[in-house]
Amino acid sequence: TGCGIPKEYIGKVFEKFQQVASAQTNKPKGTGLGLPICKEIIKHHGGDIWAESEEGIGSRFIFLLPIDKNK
Repeated sequence: TGCGIPKEYIGKVFEKFQQVASAQTNKPKGTGLGLPICKEIIKHHGGDIWAESEEGIGSRFIFLLPIDKNK
């Protein structure tokens, strides 16, 4: 949810200290570390994370983690 991320910036949100401003919010909030930390944790567990966004509508952040059925 939120104001959405422009398509040209969608890949940058997983890079350290990257923040995206939009027409609705001139100044981004936060440190730019939350999503990169999430990405590292998820990758460490063999998973993947990505974002889907439509500017002016909102964003979805999806992640997948493998399941070890032997545990």
